[in-house]
Amino acid sequence: SKLLPIALLLLGIALSNIYWAYATGEKKEFSRKYFDQVTENAWDMMSKRLFLQENLSRAVSGLFTTSDTISTVEWNRFLDAMDWERRYPGLQEIAFVVPVTEEERDRFERRMQFPFSPYFRVESEEKRDDYFVVTFHRALNPNRVFYKAGTDLGSEKGRREAARQSRDWGRPVFSPLLIRRVDQEMRWDLLYFYPVYRPGRGLSNVKERRSALFGWIATVYDARKLFESLYGS
Repeated sequence: SKLLPIALLLLGIALSNIYWAYATGEKKEFSRKYFDQVTENAWDMMSKRLFLQENLSRAVSGLFTTSDTISTVEWNRFLDAMDWERRYPGLQEIAFVVPVTEEERDRFERRMQFPFSPYFRVESEEKRDDYFVVTFHRALNPNRVFYKAGTDLGSEKGRREAARQSRDWGRPVFSPLLIRRVDQEMRWDLLYFYPVYRPGRGLSNVKERRSALFGWIATVYDARKLFESLYGS
């Protein structure tokens, strides 16, 4: 019959379409399962890293909430014992940051000259009602210090908002990604603000948390190195 070739052609096309649909469905299902597995593993690794980071911040905060006076020697000894350079890949700097109002600024600078330097100053790009000032500080590489004592972390909007959110919410907050050039390479900084409150103070609402705030433990991560340590290069 003259219709037989046409019928066979149509049958072939139909079978091809059925196979393509089946194969495509199998690939989509495999891809979905693979993506779900990778995502689950990624979240699991990130959750473990954040748990370790929070433990580090909580331990460092205890240094300030259990003593009225801390020396730079005690600060450095404590961090040496934590072995943070080895245990936290991507971590570049760690600091204790305190809130300072414009009214308190001169008195604060004079008070900080003894433990740090007679030239200690709040280094801010603008005059504001409040500053978030780095005091105690440690960097993985002493030649690459971006947030030294006196630096106002509130001079950049993203960091300022992250610190305020951490203070008001009573929990750690990451700042937006801050991109900077380091030795002809781009470094992507993530700042992690962990709020530290004065012991024995009420923390049930925003007003109480603002009143009780002592400062923040601020840790600075090179985001690229952090994610490489989690997921590989």
